[in-house]
Amino acid sequence: MSDRLEIIEVLARYVRALEERDAKAVAALFAPEGAFEIQSRSGREAYATRVTVTGPDKIQALMESGTLPATRGNQYFTTDHIVDIDGDEARMDAQFLTVESNVEGTAGQNWPVGSVMLQGALALSMAGHYASVLRKIDGRWALTSHRVRHNLPMAVPPAK
Repeated sequence: MSDRLEIIEVLARYVRALEERDAKAVAALFAPEGAFEIQSRSGREAYATRVTVTGPDKIQALMESGTLPATRGNQYFTTDHIVDIDGDEARMDAQFLTVESNVEGTAGQNWPVGSVMLQGALALSMAGHYASVLRKIDGRWALTSHRVRHNLPMAVPPAK
C-alpha cells in the first residue's frame, strides 16, 4: 500500500474508532507526543482552540469522558483528502460531516404497533475539517498533531 493510502487509512481507523466509542483504538493512532485539539469558529473568523490534550493516555481519557447518550451514535464521513508527504513526515487535510442517530429505547421498546425496520432520526450534527500531521514510526504512520476544526461556534463547559 502506498504511503498516501496508509495515511488516509489512519483517518479511516480514527473515525471508525470514534463511531464505536473505542477510546483505546483512537489513542493508539497517536505518536507518544501526539496532540489532539478541538477548534471552532463562526463564519470566516480565525479558529479558536477549545480543547487540547497531549499523549495517548490523555487522549484516551478525553475520549472516555464523552457525554453522548447510549441511545445516540455518530457516523463520520470524510472526503477531499489532501495529503503532502515529505519523507517520514506528512500533512493531511480532510473535510468531515457527522450525522447523529437518535433513537428512544432499543429494538421493540416503545415502538408503535406495526413498526418494522429502522426507527429513530438522523441529523447533521457537525461539519468541518481535520488538519493532521503524521510521522512514520517503526513502519507505521502515527498522528503527531490532529486538529478537529468545526465550522460552527462551540461552547465548552469549564474543566472540573
